[in-house]
Amino acid sequence: MQVHRSFSPQSGMTLVEVLLVIFIMGLVAGVAVTTLPERESPQEEAVRELGQSIRTIQDQSVLTGDVLALRTEKGRVSLLRWDGYEWQPAERAFIDLPQAVNVRLSRADERRTRNEDEARMLVFDPLGVIEPIDVTISAGKFERTLRITQDGEVVHDATG
Repeated sequence: MQVHRSFSPQSGMTLVEVLLVIFIMGLVAGVAVTTLPERESPQEEAVRELGQSIRTIQDQSVLTGDVLALRTEKGRVSLLRWDGYEWQPAERAFIDLPQAVNVRLSRADERRTRNEDEARMLVFDPLGVIEPIDVTISAGKFERTLRITQDGEVVHDATG
């Protein structure tokens, strides 16, 4: 049994049908693009990464029994470990900050710090005790503060 197909001028899609399909695909693509989350700025990414790092180092200090610290430096934040006599750099520089991003630590009682190096450090005790401190990340008009409470909770505070 043979089936013969006959092609008539009516077979296929009309121009209106093709345009309708393209229009519907455009609508679907438009809806998909508008529902995507906005991309983080490098400064927002630095704030998020620093907040996660603070939580991770705090947990690591409690779990390992090591006294750890974050030290703010120009363009990066480094991880230090207390060896019983002095602060030693840990395995790697912890966070490289985007260009022109500054990190500032603000304590409630600035008089308690003995020197400038100590003023740039955030120390994590193995018992989980930490002094309340504000970590301010700024670049130009951008400014965000991570507030670290006495119980070690990291709270994001948008100040700019």
